[in-house]
Amino acid sequence: MIQAHCSGLLDLATADTTDPRWWQKVWFVFDYVDRENYRKIDEYKYQYNLALLDYHLDDERFNLHRDQAAELRKALIESWLPWADVGPVGLGEYIHSMKVKYAEVFGDEDDPEFQKNLANAVAYLKRSNKE
Repeated sequence: MIQAHCSGLLDLATADTTDPRWWQKVWFVFDYVDRENYRKIDEYKYQYNLALLDYHLDDERFNLHRDQAAELRKALIESWLPWADVGPVGLGEYIHSMKVKYAEVFGDEDDPEFQKNLANAVAYLKRSNKE
């Protein structure tokens, strides 16, 4: 109640505790404040996980924090935009599916023919940028 009052969402000076509509407003405000507090906690957890990804961690810890950050990102987006389609939770799965799709469209990057075509494309772009 103090947080709602201090943030200006609830004016205790004009409170009429005998009015049921006032109590209904109080519960709506409490629900909003509660959701905002949980949202802030999720934001802080997300920022913490992203900060840890900057450090040179081993693969297991990196994947753990990356996946936790992806889950928190999904939770944050769902809380901000409940109607939005967030997509896959694990970024690893998403990145893997992008690699598979890339290989289907352009070819496997480990294939010597692909490497040759890529080198030719890079050489062509370098020549065209010099002109």
